[in-house]
Amino acid sequence: GQREGKIFVGQVPPWASEQHLAHAFAAFGQLREVALLRRSDGTHRGCAFVRFNRPDDAHRAVAVLGGGRCVLEGGAPLKVE
Repeated sequence: GQREGKIFVGQVPPWASEQHLAHAFAAFGQLREVALLRRSDGTHRGCAFVRFNRPDDAHRAVAVLGGGRCVLEGGAPLKVE
C-alpha cells in the first residue's frame, strides 16, 4: 500500500485514461506508474493503482485527496485510499 508508494483510486469514470489520472496526481510527486485495471476487452474496471517514487508523496496525496476531494474534470469524485 502506501508504504510502497502505491494508492488505490476507485470510481474512475469510463472516459478517463491513465493520462487523466497522472495529471490529477502529478502535483504530489514523481509518479512511477499509473495502471487502470482492465477487462479482457480492454475497457477499464473503474479503478486504478497510482504508484509514486516516494511513499511520503502517496501519503500526502491520500491526505489531501481522500474522502471524495479528488474530482476529474467533468466527473464524479474519485475514491482515493
